[in-house]
Amino acid sequence: MARLAEVQITEQFLSETHPTTAASVINDDTVDEAVAQVQSLPAGAFESANALVNQLGISIKMATFGKSDDNYKDCLGFCDFDDDNNPVIVLRDNLPDDEQAFALFHEIGHVLMHKQMLLEEHSLGRVSMARRGVENDVFSIDLEASAFARRLLVNRSQLVELASKGQTAEQLAGHFCLPVDHLRKAAEDFRVKLTA
Repeated sequence: MARLAEVQITEQFLSETHPTTAASVINDDTVDEAVAQVQSLPAGAFESANALVNQLGISIKMATFGKSDDNYKDCLGFCDFDDDNNPVIVLRDNLPDDEQAFALFHEIGHVLMHKQMLLEEHSLGRVSMARRGVENDVFSIDLEASAFARRLLVNRSQLVELASKGQTAEQLAGHFCLPVDHLRKAAEDFRVKLTA
């Protein structure tokens, strides 16, 4: 998690206006409220990933999973709770920096936007919502958490500037410490045209 601690969240970015996400299953108000919650933290609390999780009282654990367990084969991380119902984010320990940063902010989004729903799941013995027949809810909350992560990791002004200088999606993804597919989605959200 060495590079992850260096991921910066800029105050300028947090104060920018964000367009409505095209996907109708995302509640943009929910995402905007979570971004505003981060924005309202004391000065310095959101300067880095470590500062943010400390301010929010979230523990981070690294774990090996996903290789042989079909339930976690595509999982980059998940949110759990300790015995006192404090959030614990568990990240796969072998992720590249970009996926690790995105997974962390995605899970922080779940803590801020979906904590009550996740606590209910936790109290039911970790029976996943998908297994209980509410796949649309799982899909929707994951899209919201991903939108939250993109909004914290991608500064629109920087994206416009760098894209106008001809940086490719791959270069921009490296700059923002974000997987390329999510960089492309952020550009789409912000209506920024990328070079091929």
